[in-house]
Amino acid sequence: MLLIALALAVRPSRNLSSSELASLREFAAATGEPEVARRLQAAERDGVVSLREAEEVIEVAKGPRPGYGLATGLRN
Repeated sequence: MLLIALALAVRPSRNLSSSELASLREFAAATGEPEVARRLQAAERDGVVSLREAEEVIEVAKGPRPGYGLATGLRN
């Protein structure tokens, strides 16, 4: 059991195809979030982006954003 868990934990992640990478770039640009763009640029430094790195970029994009509601002030 331990060997299976270890194998899954260290299993290398495949690299994104060029079309997948293009979609990730479009997604990152559409978010308009500077941190998402920075994470994608960091992932692309070696010329390829792994699936694991892409998932990290997406998780940053899903991060909490300030919302509007009762806690925000009213504008007059």
